[in-house]
Amino acid sequence: NYWVQNHAGRDDYSRIADMGRAFDSSAANLKSETDAVLDIDNWMRVLAYQALTGTADTYNNGLAHNLLFYVRPDTGRKVMIFPWDVDHAFYDSPTQSIYGRASHRASDVVDIAQNNRSYCGHLLHLCNTGFNPSYIAEWVSHYNQVAELPIAGHYTQWITDRRNHVLARLNSEHPPVEFHITTNGGNDFSVATPAAQIRGDGWIDVRDIVLARSGEPLSVTWLDANTWQVAVPLLSGENLISLSATDHDGKEVGSDTITVTNTGSIEPASAGNLVISEIMYHPADPGAAEIAAGFSDADEFEFIELRNIGSRTIELGGAAFSNGIPYTFPNTQLLPGAATLLVRNQAAFDLRYGPGAAVAGEYGDP
Repeated sequence: NYWVQNHAGRDDYSRIADMGRAFDSSAANLKSETDAVLDIDNWMRVLAYQALTGTADTYNNGLAHNLLFYVRPDTGRKVMIFPWDVDHAFYDSPTQSIYGRASHRASDVVDIAQNNRSYCGHLLHLCNTGFNPSYIAEWVSHYNQVAELPIAGHYTQWITDRRNHVLARLNSEHPPVEFHITTNGGNDFSVATPAAQIRGDGWIDVRDIVLARSGEPLSVTWLDANTWQVAVPLLSGENLISLSATDHDGKEVGSDTITVTNTGSIEPASAGNLVISEIMYHPADPGAAEIAAGFSDADEFEFIELRNIGSRTIELGGAAFSNGIPYTFPNTQLLPGAATLLVRNQAAFDLRYGPGAAVAGEYGDP
């Protein structure tokens, strides 16, 4: 059933086995187990595409085959899927279910509220981009000329009917919801913490929620089909939080604001209060005693020092390096003027520089 098509010499089916075990987990654990091993966003888009186009000869539309699995080499080694053998498309009735016509274990994954919202969001995006008569007409005409078959009218009409049915079902299952903040009824509030959890509602067209002052998307947790939650860092005093909802193409589809006042004495790490004060890069080669202790690689003695240059205690929790080293800080507070260290190898660091330093953690291999 599974044929390794690249790096066959590794003979490594471990992540595929993990995927199988995740699908075999109980209903209570299905979300956490599949989140850990699957690229959920990728799965939802591919399954949505196949159901939308009525691709019959594939996993979620009748036959349990014709999918390629790809294990991403990055952190987490999430399993992705790619369509395969899609020539048997536009097969089903235009009014076929928007979830395909086969019951399978992945259906249970799609049925999870957060995943269902993502699946339906991909259907909406596909209908608003490539899967619509105005866009597809030129391509249908082209293939009609190449194949010399009178098929243009049939496929254009099928896509029109299918798109209309899918959009109607999406609006029925997920009635449009205006993007807005619901925390404290949408009214301003105060906390004594360096971050605030803010909730709100949004429709399936919302893909990212962007914090205006940074221009960067926030890490969003969807609690159900409509409810989102984000953690927003707070400086001391009043913070005008302006959130912008964007769709799959980065276009704004909604926005809302709220003022949150941080009454506490702790603020989040930022470019204004935290600096890298020392980098030990390419340390001296290990000596005989260090080699005897098992540290033969000079890189094991690397470290990075960070210092609070502000006047308030800062919270490092959630701060991460976007490049260079893989490290995200756990909840860690740093007093004004204090420093903390990240080390490549704690044991090697202690042997060369002495124990007792304020080490926040190890960052491992880049």
